[in-house]
Amino acid sequence: MEHYPYLPTNDTELFGWVNNFAGQLVISGALFGLAGKVTYFNEAAAYFEFIVNDLDQARQDVISKGVARDTFLHGSPAVPTVFAAFTPPGTIPTIPLSGLLAEISNAVDKIKGTKGVYTDAYGEAYRIIGTEKIFVEGTYSPVITQDVFNDHVDYNFKKLGVDRIAIFKKVNADPAFVKLGEFTTSPAVDTTSVRVINTPDKIQAYAMGIVKDKLIGHPSSIITFSYGGPL
Repeated sequence: MEHYPYLPTNDTELFGWVNNFAGQLVISGALFGLAGKVTYFNEAAAYFEFIVNDLDQARQDVISKGVARDTFLHGSPAVPTVFAAFTPPGTIPTIPLSGLLAEISNAVDKIKGTKGVYTDAYGEAYRIIGTEKIFVEGTYSPVITQDVFNDHVDYNFKKLGVDRIAIFKKVNADPAFVKLGEFTTSPAVDTTSVRVINTPDKIQAYAMGIVKDKLIGHPSSIITFSYGGPL
């Protein structure tokens, strides 16, 4: 898997990058033989921004659902029970074909390979200055930290070039780590209940990278912390 250092690893920054790239193609794409890709990249920029925002909203909705669950279990009977629904996504923009990163790679190769036209000024405008590097799966190791709240835990991670991050955790004296899930966007939110009421769980967790549905490289360092809720 090849990694392009000019691409942000943060989804929010990445859709800003794609928006800029699409805008530059409108201005000068024809000079590089990419006039036919203008529509694709503009639609891709709009759709990627939409799904990132929708994912962020869904993450907040999951937290709200956890709070609603706790309120139902422990709240006052005098307070009406309210169901926490997922927020409707709104109007879905045109959905382009998958493979955005490959399209970016091909377009950048074409831009940089157009002799007599490409200059560093175009590279700066398109934000594609940088040398391609080879991603080495065997030496890869992700980075993971945690933020503990009274109703959930956020696992913060940096993908550093992989497709997804798998998070594994072990609670108290459990004999083995169990996979919490696979995640593409940080943070991964865990609203799992504690094992015993009023007794914090001792949690250990680590992360591994995933490329094409395969765990690769080395696990992250194990993080250890206590979590006291939700009950």
